[in-house]
Amino acid sequence: MSQAANTFWVNRSRFSSKENQIAKRQVRFRHLIDGLVLMIILAATATCVSVYVRTRAELGVATARHSAAADQVGELRLQAERLEREVGRIRSDARMIETFARHDLGFVRSGEVVIKIESNQKATATTVVSKRTEVHSLTPQTAESYTEASH
Repeated sequence: MSQAANTFWVNRSRFSSKENQIAKRQVRFRHLIDGLVLMIILAATATCVSVYVRTRAELGVATARHSAAADQVGELRLQAERLEREVGRIRSDARMIETFARHDLGFVRSGEVVIKIESNQKATATTVVSKRTEVHSLTPQTAESYTEASH
């Protein structure tokens, strides 16, 4: 019997070694699966973080553009209001009408002498030297020079 018992344990140890190898393979396979799942989770997390960072940067740029556009709209509103006030003054005030006609449109009164002065910036400025006669009608400037009356 002692021999039969020894054979049992010898055969049993062979099976347990095979079972151990199978168990070790199963454990390795589980570790491999766990590693793959962990790598997938890390890749998904990295992708999410990357998308979040890029989106935040785009949001910052869009916010800056929106702020700049809002500032520009405010400036344009102020400019429009100023121009509306100026148009109202030009429509109602005789002095403003004359000033606008003289400076912006280049009108002169008949009998006035106009001298062109060349400035450093190659722009021309006009100066009225003297008034010979007081005439209330304004005459338009010709294309190349002033009116015949101003010469």
